[in-house]
Amino acid sequence: MTYANVAKKNNLEPRTTKRYVAYMKARWLSDEATNCECGYADEWARQFKEEREWEASDIDGQEVLISMGL
Repeated sequence: MTYANVAKKNNLEPRTTKRYVAYMKARWLSDEATNCECGYADEWARQFKEEREWEASDIDGQEVLISMGL
């Protein structure tokens, strides 16, 4: 399973999917399979779907969001 599969499973809009996948790969590229299997990727998909990714992110995640143009 991939982050893109998780986005589809969680019915993210195309624009949100693009941001979600970019964020997840920037943060946890090497952990993609594990994060998708254990549900962590689903948790983050929900954060993006609810537009709560900023609030849910730590400082490192917020820096990724800034670099993505949030």
